[in-house]
Amino acid sequence: MSEKTIVITGGNSGLGFQTALNLAANLDTHLVLACRNLEKAENACREIIQTSGNQNIRAAQLDLSSLESVNRFSQEMKQLSTPIDVLLCNAGISSQTGRTKDGMDVVFESNYLGHFLLTLNLLPMLSKPGRIMMISSDMHFPLFGTLPWIGVEKLAYPDEALAADPIRYSYSKLLMLYFVYKLDRELRAAGSDKTINAFNPGLMPTTGLLPHEMFTEEYLEMIRHMDQLGVAEENGVTMAKLLTAEELGNGSGLYYDRDRGPKASSELSYNVNYQEDVWNYSLKLCGISADCLTIL
Repeated sequence: MSEKTIVITGGNSGLGFQTALNLAANLDTHLVLACRNLEKAENACREIIQTSGNQNIRAAQLDLSSLESVNRFSQEMKQLSTPIDVLLCNAGISSQTGRTKDGMDVVFESNYLGHFLLTLNLLPMLSKPGRIMMISSDMHFPLFGTLPWIGVEKLAYPDEALAADPIRYSYSKLLMLYFVYKLDRELRAAGSDKTINAFNPGLMPTTGLLPHEMFTEEYLEMIRHMDQLGVAEENGVTMAKLLTAEELGNGSGLYYDRDRGPKASSELSYNVNYQEDVWNYSLKLCGISADCLTIL
C-alpha cells in the first residue's frame, strides 16, 4: 500500500480514535488528528504512536463551530508537501445548546456546516482519486416519530423551542447526507474520480457522544432489538478498510451501515430539491461563490 495522508476530525476519541489506531498500523500512513481540544489530540497522538510504532502522527487545532477556525486549518493543510488522500469528517456533538460566535446553532455548525466548509476547502488538495467520508447516523431518521423538513435556515437559526430540542442532532445528520448526495452529483458532473460517502456507526454507548445515563439496560436491549447498536472498536476496523482498501475506492454517493455495506437511507434524505436548497444556503453562509468553487 502506498503512502497516504489522512485527515480525521475528532480523532482523539471514539470512532475517530479507533479508526486512527487501525490506520496507523500501516507505517506508510501519515495521520492528522484535527480536534477542537489540542491537548487531547496530542495525548491521542502519543498513544497511537506508542501502540503502532508509526511516528508520522500529528495533532492540529480545529474548531468546527467556527468558520474562521476551519479556514485557518485549511490554510495550514495547504502547507503539506503531499496531497490529502482521505478526509474523514467524524467529529460531532449531540445535545449541546447555544449559538456559536458566528451566530448559528452550535449543533448545526459543529456537525454539519463546519464539515461542509472544510470539505470544500480541501477538495483542491485531495489526491486523484481521493476519498471523503462523512459520519452520518441512522438517527437522521429518528427511532420514533417523524422528521418533517423545516428548511435549512430554521436549523441554522432556530427559534427558542428548537434551540433546546435534541432533534437538532437528527437534522444535522440528515444535512450531512444531503451534502454527500449533492457533492457526489457535482463530482460526477465534473468528471472527477474523487469519492464521497456516508457511514452509519450505530448508537455507540462507549464514545461519550450521548449521555452515559441514557444507556440503561432497558435502553440497550431496545436498540439491540431494533438493530441500532454499534461498537466503536469494530467500526474502527470497518472504517479503516473503507478509507484505504483499493476494491472499495470506486463507489460514491453511498450510505454504509457499519460492516454491512451500503444500504438505502431515508426517503427524506433523497429529496433533490432539499439537497439543492441546503447546498445553496450553505455556500451563502460560508461566503463561497458557486462560480468560484473548485470541484475537481
